Amino acid sequence: MTLFHSKPLLGWGIDAFRYAQYSELNFRTIVYSHTNYGEILADLGIVGFVTYYWYYVFILYKSYKNKNTNFLIRLVFLLILYCLVFEVETIRFYAYMEIYLMAIMGAIILMSLNVNKKNNI
Repeated sequence: MTLFHSKPLLGWGIDAFRYAQYSELNFRTIVYSHTNYGEILADLGIVGFVTYYWYYVFILYKSYKNKNTNFLIRLVFLLILYCLVFEVETIRFYAYMEIYLMAIMGAIILMSLNVNKKNNI
């Protein structure tokens, strides 16, 4: 968290955590944060953190608001919660498959909501 506190607004830059740690700690091994939250805060600061997680919050909000609509929306809600809890112990920021998964889950929510609106008309 020392890295985050030294540059809280914009951070050190993408994938800079291991290099900043390397220069501060003076040892010859590459390190990483062990938590997605810490990695994003150190690399991208508050601006990057909010930018990265707004989509999670958006999908979580939409799925919770419409959780009684169908099973698929409830499933996406639970998957998003799982992802947020899992990111405490994992770095997923660099995993492109995770980004694709989030995009697919968002699309499922939006398509399900559009179908429900059409059926209610």
